[in-house]
Amino acid sequence: MEIMPSFKSSGGYRAAQYLITILIVLLVGYLMSLLPVMSRLVIADRLAATDLVLFVTQMTALVLFYLFAVNAIAALPKTGGALFFVKAISVPAALLIIVIIGQGVIWQVLGLFVGASGKSLYFGIAILLIVLIGIWLVWVAFQNAPYLIDSMEEVKETLPALPSLRTSACSECGQLSSRSAKFCCHCGHPKHKEFKCLACGEALQEDQKFCHNCGHSIETAEQKEPDHS
Repeated sequence: MEIMPSFKSSGGYRAAQYLITILIVLLVGYLMSLLPVMSRLVIADRLAATDLVLFVTQMTALVLFYLFAVNAIAALPKTGGALFFVKAISVPAALLIIVIIGQGVIWQVLGLFVGASGKSLYFGIAILLIVLIGIWLVWVAFQNAPYLIDSMEEVKETLPALPSLRTSACSECGQLSSRSAKFCCHCGHPKHKEFKCLACGEALQEDQKFCHNCGHSIETAEQKEPDHS
């Protein structure tokens, strides 16, 4: 089945492509690293082929993750609210993840060829970069926090109305109980009076003026089922 061109061109579709590709790259790379010949093959007297395969696999996955993040961010709506807050912080958050993971992946190979001074320089640069991106992330989150606060306020305003959807007040004591309950759980008073059409016996709602089954006119005084006690 042909997928609609508009969906193919959307950022969400492209992001899904990159995500699937990341999973396949990781699977293929780790399977290749398990080959016995990879552990026996040594490059430059220090680097095993297994380490090189894992390095290439992880770095490729990070590049694909960046492309995935860019397209996923582009697919998010530009309207306000919580999603706009997520969209705003996504860029620095994605870069922070890439730098934190990437510096460890690069060091696994670079660490085989540099000494103590090179190690100090490398990790000093990595820490500085992580701190700067972290500050950027915090600043962007601070600037766009009002959008998240507005969304939380909207949710808070709807919460008081939720209990009324599941409960109703007793006409006798006024306490709330489940709408489906036949009797009030606080005083035992019947919550729902049963109404039937006197002409055909069809069950009716309390506010009906005519029977929906036979069209008989219903008067409030006549709606109550006769008392057989």
